[in-house]
Amino acid sequence: MAGKRLPVQVVDGSEPLPESIDELLESKSISTVPNEEHILQGYKSSLIRRLFFYFLCILSLGSLLLLSRWFPGLRMRIISRMCPLAEADSVLVESADGSKEEVAVESISLPGAVALRAIRYRHVVYIQPSPTDSFQRLKYNCNVSYEELHQLGNVQLDAQERDVRRVLLGRNLILVPIPSIFVLLMDEVLNPFYIFQIFSIMLWCFDDYIIYSIAIFIMSATSAATEVHQSRSNLKSIHEMAMYTCPVSRCIPNGIEQVQSDQLVPGDVIEVETDMMLPCDLVLLSGECVVNESMLTGESIPVVKSALPHVAERQGHVYEPDDDQKYTLLGGTTVIQINE
Repeated sequence: MAGKRLPVQVVDGSEPLPESIDELLESKSISTVPNEEHILQGYKSSLIRRLFFYFLCILSLGSLLLLSRWFPGLRMRIISRMCPLAEADSVLVESADGSKEEVAVESISLPGAVALRAIRYRHVVYIQPSPTDSFQRLKYNCNVSYEELHQLGNVQLDAQERDVRRVLLGRNLILVPIPSIFVLLMDEVLNPFYIFQIFSIMLWCFDDYIIYSIAIFIMSATSAATEVHQSRSNLKSIHEMAMYTCPVSRCIPNGIEQVQSDQLVPGDVIEVETDMMLPCDLVLLSGECVVNESMLTGESIPVVKSALPHVAERQGHVYEPDDDQKYTLLGGTTVIQINE
């Protein structure tokens, strides 16, 4: 049931978009985080190289295509040439665990601003601030003084401002994609283990061990089908748990509007209600509330949250979500009681 409401901030006001990328990001309270986790190598595709790659795939009876699936860097080196990131139309990303993935460079257009070169890797947007920079992850900058946070909470965002932030930072929603059965089956069958099994079946057939070959085929097919079914079931369960939305009361320049939580962007100010499961991390601007954080911490004891003071206890202290937990409402927790 609906109870008392407290204003909280998904942690800037609306103003004309500047021309430079640095000014644009700064005006949106967005900063870039230097990429220290991934190794990026730019590639420029070539039509002649691509045709040559397909020709080699035909000559090798598909073996090269299979190898390029296991080793993305091999395909990139054949169909493209290495180049600086500023000239690249695709990027080979090598993560800390050694896995490699090819991602396309795209252009993000914003009203009144230059187009941003960007890549999307594992659902995270990385932009290139300038031709000499590497691609960097975007982050909403909430590390400001308490007084500034309260000032930002008094200025509601307009529709254009929200659209810009939604493009740069994404929707307030965790989307877990569910591949089709065919895609999952191909990923499973093209695994080196099953390729080995296929060659084993062919070898036993040539030696007239037909019954043994059939037995291997049935066991391999059953194993692959079971893995595909299990993977798809797990992905469906995670998809349903992660895609949480709820109606929220958002503050706008001329009052309050009811929207779904996936429409929220950093900088929005909303009101929390009793028995509400929070759809994102929030800063409590006024009032006091009791929340149940057992879903995150496992602790059954409710936690009391108080409003962010206007002045920090320590001089020069800025808001830090990890250090200022008593003012922070965490997404996924439930509000038990509120006091204005």
